[in-house]
Amino acid sequence: VTPTGAGIADGTSWANAYSNLQEAVEECIYAGDMVCMQAGTYVRLGLEDANERSQCVIANAAGLTIRGGYAGTGSPGAFTHTPTILARNETALPYPYRRIIRAANSVLVLDSLTIARGAINESGNHGHGCYFASACDVTITNCIFASNGMRTSESRTYCGGAISSSGGTLAVVDSLLTNNILRVWTDNSFTYGGAIYSSGTAVTLERCIFSGNSSQSCYHDSQGGALCLISGSASISGCAFYTNTVVKHETHPTTRGYGGTLYAKGLSNLNVSDCKIIG
Repeated sequence: VTPTGAGIADGTSWANAYSNLQEAVEECIYAGDMVCMQAGTYVRLGLEDANERSQCVIANAAGLTIRGGYAGTGSPGAFTHTPTILARNETALPYPYRRIIRAANSVLVLDSLTIARGAINESGNHGHGCYFASACDVTITNCIFASNGMRTSESRTYCGGAISSSGGTLAVVDSLLTNNILRVWTDNSFTYGGAIYSSGTAVTLERCIFSGNSSQSCYHDSQGGALCLISGSASISGCAFYTNTVVKHETHPTTRGYGGTLYAKGLSNLNVSDCKIIG
């Protein structure tokens, strides 16, 4: 896949690359399939359905890898220092608020991608960067999640500025999650997990950096500036947490803030080792 596509756009080579991620993942039906993405910025991922609040949807993938950072020569060829950025199309009409990727019932690897500026504003509001539903098994390596989340006055519940996971497993390794923010300044609203929200998921975090993430419901519950982990289990090792916050109103009677870095409830096991928490 390249930002503009090439040739006959059938995905068989860089010279005939797809122009969007959705077409590529729909061709991947076997375990071990891989989508190679050239470095560059992608704001149109191929799914333009006005009723779907995600720019790319992956369903029932048996073992799919999506890897970015390729120079775009060879087979698949060398990597480059230029990132592969999957970003929200902020000018899309009639609805500019969309998450980047939604996956369901899939085994999935994301590698060497930047997920940026995802934002979704509807009932549920799970995973503004990525939402992994229906017990996915997901591994994320060498990725950046930056500036995902929602800033709004809509009275709703918002979960996972960068990532939300329901069931299954989620492993995030050697990745940066920065400035992912859920901020709501109206009553009867709740924010859970500025960077990551999980429910019933076995979560593994290794050698990751969480910086400047925030969960901010000014008049009600704010949980987990970086992480909000509900049920399931979690192993967190070798990670660094810098200035992640929860925010609450100074005087409002129902405002509550829990866990500037981590809020965990109902986990069968929580293991945190060799981590730094600063600010």
